[in-house]
Amino acid sequence: TGGATPAERPNVLLIVVDTLRVDRLATMPAVTAFAEQAAAFTGAQTPRAKTTPAVASLMTGLYPHDHGVRDLAMRLDRGVPVLAEAFTRGGYRTIGIVGNYVVTDARSGLARGFRMWVEDLPDLVGVPPHHAPQRRADSLTDAALVALGLEPPPPASAAGPHLAGIDASGPWMMYLHYM
Repeated sequence: TGGATPAERPNVLLIVVDTLRVDRLATMPAVTAFAEQAAAFTGAQTPRAKTTPAVASLMTGLYPHDHGVRDLAMRLDRGVPVLAEAFTRGGYRTIGIVGNYVVTDARSGLARGFRMWVEDLPDLVGVPPHHAPQRRADSLTDAALVALGLEPPPPASAAGPHLAGIDASGPWMMYLHYM
């Protein structure tokens, strides 16, 4: 057959929590309850202990020596296919919302393929040691709800330039990158 019909295609939520140690999950009962009903990958390892190369590997399925991103704030070459492009070609509405400055598009090249990419970092007191700006978890989650049309947008001044919402009537793939 030609593949699944739109009604059969599941929504896909990809959550990345930057620098999260697995032992900290025990202190998060809501995450634990969610994990009990979700697909869990207990043997997952990062190919590189730096955000940009690790996320580039997640988005390409390639090791850093194959996709070329070996350090923070290195851009992925435009010739390397990414996950969001495949989802978009498959008819998914693709949304990426990031809270870490090293995965903003200018520093990573990872926005390619996403129909909506939100990277404004409104929290000015950010990540130590250099206080890099970020989008905190509650703000990132609120942005995701607005993007899916599940919450109304905040006042224009707080919404940022890209949070107008996306038509979520069909299958969607959302990438949330928490700091």
